[in-house]
Amino acid sequence: MIDVDRRELVGRWATGCGDTHGIPALDEQRGLILAGCARDGKAVLLDVDRNGTRLGTYSVEGDEALMAHAPSGHFYLRADPGPEIATLEATPQGDLKPIRMATSPEAGHCLTADDLGHYWTCDQSGGKLLRYAAP
Repeated sequence: MIDVDRRELVGRWATGCGDTHGIPALDEQRGLILAGCARDGKAVLLDVDRNGTRLGTYSVEGDEALMAHAPSGHFYLRADPGPEIATLEATPQGDLKPIRMATSPEAGHCLTADDLGHYWTCDQSGGKLLRYAAP
């Protein structure tokens, strides 16, 4: 964990992944972080207010995890390479519940979400940026 104002490392939280990957997706309003693993398209939900306590995990088919978060509260997870994007909901119990799966290009090393009801990923072989409507 980095304190941006002080520009210093203030903590390290274990994900249980072994090797981590990607930029964690932060739900600032609920105090949750979705951190990615370097294998198996796996992501781990951490509780910011409880010093990074692990709450739940979810995996999609593939390799390195890529995560995103939308202001609507949904998390998004894909793997690169990997054939799908999961729209996830963090339950009050701390589980990650899939609410929709979308087909994606096998290779594409980006994932983001906007505040207009979309999420986006890259199509490496097609040289395109793809937009999906959020559920």
